Amino acid sequence: MFNDEEIIETEAEELNEEEVKKLRAFEYNKEDQEKHYRFYEKLRNKIRDMAGKYHDHPVLDYVLMLPDFFMLLLRLLKDKEVPVKDKTFILALVGYVILPVDFIPDFIPVIGLMDDLLIVVYGLNTIIKDINPEILNKHWSGKTNLLNSITNIIEKSNALMNSKVYSKIKKWINVRRG
Repeated sequence: MFNDEEIIETEAEELNEEEVKKLRAFEYNKEDQEKHYRFYEKLRNKIRDMAGKYHDHPVLDYVLMLPDFFMLLLRLLKDKEVPVKDKTFILALVGYVILPVDFIPDFIPVIGLMDDLLIVVYGLNTIIKDINPEILNKHWSGKTNLLNSITNIIEKSNALMNSKVYSKIKKWINVRRG
């Protein structure tokens, strides 16, 4: 469990019963850590393979940041200072990246990972105001400034993504964030 039942109890009033049950059942043990690390490595290797073939693709630099954003989400899930309501949303973001059903299929080189990236970035953008910037920076392992990266990707997302997919991403975020 989260090892801090008080946090869940304190913030449970803001969540529905199903969300509270999910959070109570969520256990982040060594096996989960290893599974997430393997997913991180698989994602990084997939992107590296694409980088060789599609080194001049205009969105590749952004897609290369996806594994770092993914690890940030996992680390935020473990941090006791992150509000439970945000952890529920973070679980949805992680699920979108992990699950094979996407707005753009992942087998499409480079572009197939853009929807994952934008879901994560827009999701992070909605919760950063609730989380202490020191916590975010402590868990960020990317090479660029986290807030600048999020802002930069959001500013360019309209130009990088089909407007229909872009609208679906924004709707997905709004529905899950409430």
